[in-house]
Amino acid sequence: MIDHVKALLAEVLDSRIVGKGQLQQLLVQLNHELNKLDAKDFTDHSTFFRLRARVGHYASASTFAVHEMIREVRELAASLDTYKPNEPKIVHHGDKTMKVILTWSKPFSKQLALFLRDWLPEVLPGVKTWVSSEDIQKGKKWFPELMKQFEQTWFLITCITTENVSSPWVYYEVGLIASKQDEGTICPYLVGVQPSAISATPISQFQCTEATKDETWKLILSINTELKDNGHNDQLLEVNFKNHWPKLKTKLEKIISEMGSADEEVAEVHQQVEPELKEPAKKLLLAALKDKHGKIMCIGTMQGVHIQVGGIQMCPSQEPREVAKWKGAVSELHRFGYIEDRAGKGEVFSVTDSGFVRAERLQADDPIQSLPAEAKKILEVASKSQDGYVHFIPNDAGPQLMSGGVQFITDSDPKNRANWIHAYELLVGLGLLEATTYDSIVQMSKKGYEVAKELFS
Repeated sequence: MIDHVKALLAEVLDSRIVGKGQLQQLLVQLNHELNKLDAKDFTDHSTFFRLRARVGHYASASTFAVHEMIREVRELAASLDTYKPNEPKIVHHGDKTMKVILTWSKPFSKQLALFLRDWLPEVLPGVKTWVSSEDIQKGKKWFPELMKQFEQTWFLITCITTENVSSPWVYYEVGLIASKQDEGTICPYLVGVQPSAISATPISQFQCTEATKDETWKLILSINTELKDNGHNDQLLEVNFKNHWPKLKTKLEKIISEMGSADEEVAEVHQQVEPELKEPAKKLLLAALKDKHGKIMCIGTMQGVHIQVGGIQMCPSQEPREVAKWKGAVSELHRFGYIEDRAGKGEVFSVTDSGFVRAERLQADDPIQSLPAEAKKILEVASKSQDGYVHFIPNDAGPQLMSGGVQFITDSDPKNRANWIHAYELLVGLGLLEATTYDSIVQMSKKGYEVAKELFS
């Protein structure tokens, strides 16, 4: 297959023998073949990923400069020479060490991840732990390195506390490794959080571990099982665990006392039996949450049915199926008590208290809707810039982050810098910004433009 892909690529790059129509057809065919290949089968998988993305872009573009396309694709084509499908890319069960990734979001979760980074190898010799904030070398690109670690990991522990139980970044990381490793183990480690508090979140599908002695011991046994032939005798391991447990217990108690007891309001909302809403109903409710009046209009005229929120037409098409879908969304929200009919005419609806609560939960569960202000600002500026580029340049004098002539990091305050860098990394991680051929430049993706239109139109 790789030889066929290289032959197609050679035809694409030889602009002397193909016309523009033929070139477009070759790009479509090449894009189809590239999508059959697994990026994990390439030593330089990040460059291959960029090659596939750029070919896909040109294959779907209505117009483009041929010389620019050839330059871009030729620069990335060398990645095809790193194809080694039989070379193992992940740490196998029988290896002497097994890597465990510890993920976190927000301060208390980070505290715990860093503690476990040192504590786990003491309890379980033969286990190597990895935490992004400590184990990515200075000067390394953050996102490609994170992707590389996810591809090489069998076991992930994500530290869940009351402050990050609804964090979109936690859900994104867990989803990313789940999609890459069918046989991997994902374990949410709950500190000050009851399992019921995550029942409506994406991580509820995984077996959770509460931060108690008995539950933590079960977690240790699970990791030991993954060591296979290099696993430890259970009885000897239990003695070692009991010797080290007091140290972890003290740390857990300190974290819980500092962050307070589990957030009862969050847990209570999660415990409620909430009806499943269809996508149009969710969009209507989220749009109404942003409207200062909290109103949904559903008015029939000679021109058709107009369903509006804050002056925005939610159903621009008058095709019967589309109209029925959006009218059904209004009925669905009304039936569940999330909106009320103001005058009893079925035309003007106001969001109820329970509707606002549900909308806020939908917003919190959606990584896009809950983007921090800094991320939204970057997205807004980049989407309105001429080229859609975002420049991130780390240097000794302080990182530079800019787009469309706007410099986002304007002072030396460490907290402010960290917020902007986190926002940038989040946009890359969510696929709203994508790599270019330049190390210090990313650009708005198709998804990024769609999200920007939804957020800022």
